Amino acid sequence: MKLAVVGIQGLPNKYGGFETLASYIAEGLAGKHQVTVYCSAKDMHGSPTHYINAALKYVNLSSHGFWGMLYDMVCLRSALKNNDAVLLLGFGAGFYMPFISKKNAGKIILNFGGLDWQRSKWSPLAKFIIKLSEGLLVKKAGTIVADNPKIKSYILDSYGREATLIAYGGDRPFQKYLHLKTYKNIYL
Repeated sequence: MKLAVVGIQGLPNKYGGFETLASYIAEGLAGKHQVTVYCSAKDMHGSPTHYINAALKYVNLSSHGFWGMLYDMVCLRSALKNNDAVLLLGFGAGFYMPFISKKNAGKIILNFGGLDWQRSKWSPLAKFIIKLSEGLLVKKAGTIVADNPKIKSYILDSYGREATLIAYGGDRPFQKYLHLKTYKNIYL
């Protein structure tokens, strides 16, 4: 199976939690499956072609701010062409969802992780855009993963969609992701 990870700054991890999760996926799945992790050439120093067992693919855009949304859309578009499943981490690619076929949307495993639109660092306009992007993703993604019970409830209450709860932290993420039978019809 070919799996892409989209929506992070890149590997090796120098940024945050989603990058840690991607590291565990590279370690736990890439030996058994073809894993490609999309990375920002603007944010990552150096450009190795592989990390552990995963291929790294670089896009020449920043993964932060407004450019981060464009970066996520470009990465998602590319990943959908060449992969059986795409793990989308974050909210950035939401405005690309109306242009994705139902078949390709079914390949997307969405884990947006948190309520970014509620963060105080964002202006009211940015919060509106982030919330709208989130909604577009949740409505169309094939499978939704919540990393905690409150996010799972939020997704159901706000969008009427069920999410699979896969709580991760420490050294457990790749153990959970190795058992992807919880993802509808996606068996790695």
